[in-house]
Amino acid sequence: MLQLQGLAKQYGPQLLFENVHWQILPRRRYGLVGPNGAGKTTLLRILCGEIQADAGAVQRPKAMRIGYLPQDVEDVGTGPVLRAVLDSVPGWRAAKDRVAQVHERMASDHAWAGSDEGLQALDKAMVAFDQAGGDDLEVRAQTVLGGLGFLREDLGAEVTRMSGGWRMRVALAKLLVQAPEVLLLDEPTNHLDLESLAWFEEFLEDYAGAVVAVSHDRYFLNRIPTHIVELRKKGVELYVGGYEAFLEGRQERLDQQVAAKAKVDRQRAHLQAFVDRFRAKASKAKQAQSRLKMLQRLENVEVDAAGPQHIGLRFVEASRTAKEVLRLEHVRKSWGKNVVYTDCSLTIWRGDKVALVGPNGAGKSTLLKILAGVTDTQGGVVQLGGGVVREHYTQHQLETLDPARSVYEEARAAALDRTVPTVRSVLGGLGFSGQTVDKRIAVLSGGEKARVALARLVLRAPNVLLLDEPTNHLDLTTREVLENALAEFAGTVVLVSHDRYFINAVATRILEVEPGGKTTLHDGDYDAWLYRKAGGDPAELERLLGGGVVERTAGQAQMHVEIAESGQASRADDRQRKRDEAERRQEIARRTKDLRKRLADTEAEITRAEARLTEIGHLQADPGLYSDGERVRAMLIEQAELKRKVDEAMGLWEDLSLRIEGIEEAVMGVA
Repeated sequence: MLQLQGLAKQYGPQLLFENVHWQILPRRRYGLVGPNGAGKTTLLRILCGEIQADAGAVQRPKAMRIGYLPQDVEDVGTGPVLRAVLDSVPGWRAAKDRVAQVHERMASDHAWAGSDEGLQALDKAMVAFDQAGGDDLEVRAQTVLGGLGFLREDLGAEVTRMSGGWRMRVALAKLLVQAPEVLLLDEPTNHLDLESLAWFEEFLEDYAGAVVAVSHDRYFLNRIPTHIVELRKKGVELYVGGYEAFLEGRQERLDQQVAAKAKVDRQRAHLQAFVDRFRAKASKAKQAQSRLKMLQRLENVEVDAAGPQHIGLRFVEASRTAKEVLRLEHVRKSWGKNVVYTDCSLTIWRGDKVALVGPNGAGKSTLLKILAGVTDTQGGVVQLGGGVVREHYTQHQLETLDPARSVYEEARAAALDRTVPTVRSVLGGLGFSGQTVDKRIAVLSGGEKARVALARLVLRAPNVLLLDEPTNHLDLTTREVLENALAEFAGTVVLVSHDRYFINAVATRILEVEPGGKTTLHDGDYDAWLYRKAGGDPAELERLLGGGVVERTAGQAQMHVEIAESGQASRADDRQRKRDEAERRQEIARRTKDLRKRLADTEAEITRAEARLTEIGHLQADPGLYSDGERVRAMLIEQAELKRKVDEAMGLWEDLSLRIEGIEEAVMGVA
């Protein structure tokens, strides 16, 4: 369907990827993963023809339609939402207008309406309209827009007056209505709320074409892809299943590579030791030469990089707050004529980890700003608890970083006197180490800037975190680092995020924010809230919540492990140890006797065959040989047969060597 053959791309001296071979098939959904900077977006742009690869080719049928949703859409057109979506389908508007023109003429020219010409014109116009999608397309567009969160009254709204998030939804709706054979999506879930996400995922599961999606949403990556494609410098690796299956498959592949490399390394060491020992001895010279050739034939086994390694992030220990951290009483808030809250009351307690969930525009970020004290209210009480040190994280903070500073300088500038010694460890926990801490902010990617902003937040040692989309721009590894750090954070967290996996990993309570300002606080994680929202059985919900509050004893049993002091072994023990070693050596000799004989025979066979191959090589260098065609043919046949025997004997030699090593390790490992 869509064939990638040996694609390569680099920018200046930086190689993104090379040797990319991949076949994209219908009705398959691919999750494209890799660390930030691997070139995932670049590969999507090559697939859609926006940019060219430096090497290789993309083969596709001429009539194939490919749709591409970038992370940021600058222009989605003008006019009402529904019309903008419908007009994005090639030929539909012109075909619809042509049908209207024919009907208008028929209404004004009855003679023409009844003529063959008129009827044929109408038939032709209707066929063209049906082929372009017909009236069904308008129904489809309304369904898609509704699924993406547009209300019926929104369909006539002017696209250019909408926020960036809603314009992205218009762009996505256009692609879904166009239904191309290949759908390329770059972070499609970034601007969708939880309800529209659920609809979008169901839509993709039934999609007739191929889907290639770049996403950091692990719920999405577990549910939607039929395959995960890992983009690496040296190509791509295809895994069947979702993200969890990919993680297991990648680890299994890595384990196999490590085992294969260890096997070859053992063989190499064994052969090298023989060569080093017997090369100078005339009686063993041929055998040493044979081992040397075996050594040269051993293939190098490459082990894939395990991915970016972070040492782990811990929040700097902060001062303790009062039990009641934040309290809102009857708060009112409006933005101009837009009333967000009319009577919002809420209490946040020390140690709470609360996630705000609800549709876009319901007021989640506004509530976070109220709690952070960065926006005023039109009424009510906002009460801050004693000892509270708040930090409000937003995407805007990426723009406030000083482009002239290095990563280290920017992080240190935010540190308190007592946190300066931890700057490098905090940066290391977020993936900055070695020379990367000296990189200028100006040359960093969006993901790297987000990590610097998070480092600054940690170094200010807050005890209350108010986080607005903290995982945006972060790769999957860094998200996991942040999740673990927040889960261990002893303070209080209130967050807004579209990353359902992140919410589930961090939040212990869910605050549901509904349009109109209604807020409802639920105990439990995201999965438990979803179950309740779906009308689940209360008893089952209680089970999911772990049976309610569990009383735990204050004291825990301690495990006492007695460690005997080690000293020098007595002489009697030493003699016994030597006897045991001698017995084990005898056991090894007994159990490997036959194997060693077969190994020696195999080595002799290899030596004889290689000696004859060397002799044939010398004979072939004689020009006079080629005057006898029959002799040349016989020699070539013999040469091929000898090479086959050498390869076969080498395989047997490797197997015998490993079996002997296995017995040695098993016997010598006995205590």
